[in-house]
Amino acid sequence: MKKVYLLLFLSTLTLNSFSQEDNLTLSLDQFLEIVKLNHPVLKQAMNNVEMSEAKIIGARSGFEPTIGGNYSEMVFGEEQYYMSFNPEVRIPTWFGIEAYGGVNNLEGTKYNQSSTFGESSYIGVSIPLLKNLLMDSRRATLKQSKLFLQMSNFERDAVINDLLMSAIESYWEYVNSYELMSVIVENLANSQKRLDFIRRSYLNGEKAEIDTIEASNQYQMFSYKKNDAEIRFMKSRLNLSTFLWKNDNVPYELPQEVSPNENWKGDLKNEKVEFLLSKLLEDSQIHPIVKTYELKREVLDIEKQLKFQSLLPKLDLYYNHLGKGYD
Repeated sequence: MKKVYLLLFLSTLTLNSFSQEDNLTLSLDQFLEIVKLNHPVLKQAMNNVEMSEAKIIGARSGFEPTIGGNYSEMVFGEEQYYMSFNPEVRIPTWFGIEAYGGVNNLEGTKYNQSSTFGESSYIGVSIPLLKNLLMDSRRATLKQSKLFLQMSNFERDAVINDLLMSAIESYWEYVNSYELMSVIVENLANSQKRLDFIRRSYLNGEKAEIDTIEASNQYQMFSYKKNDAEIRFMKSRLNLSTFLWKNDNVPYELPQEVSPNENWKGDLKNEKVEFLLSKLLEDSQIHPIVKTYELKREVLDIEKQLKFQSLLPKLDLYYNHLGKGYD
């Protein structure tokens, strides 16, 4: 029996070239690999993770140094009252402390006497003492963005679990309906042989006519069951096809000549399944849905801290060191 990996055909979009002469098989591992490779639900879950990563990059930009400045000038008639040019660099830190420095050039005849005339430079630091001391919007945004990324990963895992669980259930229904149809087809063939044998025996005088009627009824019964089994197998095949997609997000229908791989019989015989209550309880603590709710609670805790900080009075400490000239 020639085995052809269905994944290779799906990846190269050549599944339509299956030959009627080949007996193609589909194993559970191949089927799940196709689902994980091309299913649009999983792609959407991966897009959510990438969006969360992009939000982290945006949140980190709040801690990058910024360069700014202002320029102002006033001229009345032909007299220049003043001209002020002030470029500045600000460097925010994680703990809310902000360092800054810049230069200033003030010229003219009429200006604010509290300003330093000519060229000057300064460097300083601002430290929050009450409001925004333990939490501010920049820190909260970055912390929440990291938690949202973890939530996206867990939600992706939950989506994968649900999708693969449904896919596995559909595959075993597909296998069950195929095996049932195979058994009925085999019984139908045996029933046909039995009917032919009893008819020959009746013609030879070895069997009564009632025996041919009983054998004919049995053959008709298996014929009806064969039709029902074929319909059930067709439904399971179409249901299995709902999990199959091509690379260009085009749904794919599993060909009728494809059948389940028979290796699953040996796997079931060699597999030892043990259900331990302690193991199940341990796994439940790391379930993606459970971890998602834990992360949501942490997000709300950060929001609570930020709200509390906003209620505090603003008290900041500023220190500035001024210098004459640009040195």
